[in-house]
Amino acid sequence: MTARLAAVAAVALSGRHARFGCQAAAGLRAWAARAGARLRLEDDRSDPAESARLLSAMAPGADLAFGPYGSGPARAVAEAMAGRPEVVWN
Repeated sequence: MTARLAAVAAVALSGRHARFGCQAAAGLRAWAARAGARLRLEDDRSDPAESARLLSAMAPGADLAFGPYGSGPARAVAEAMAGRPEVVWN
């Protein structure tokens, strides 16, 4: 039996980046369904600090970690994940 791929993402489901975060979430859901992956999405509320907090907490249990939309949240995640073994795909 093959273990299912576990993926996580901090996405803007609310706040100023919600329009794009919801689109990203829809794409990730479609990918996960097709790939048979387990996907956990969390709303970062378009807040850079929340993006960093969420991905820092979720990444250790995931095979794939997807970064947030927006340069501010992406920078915050990059700073929070610097020096860690996990890789965030943005």
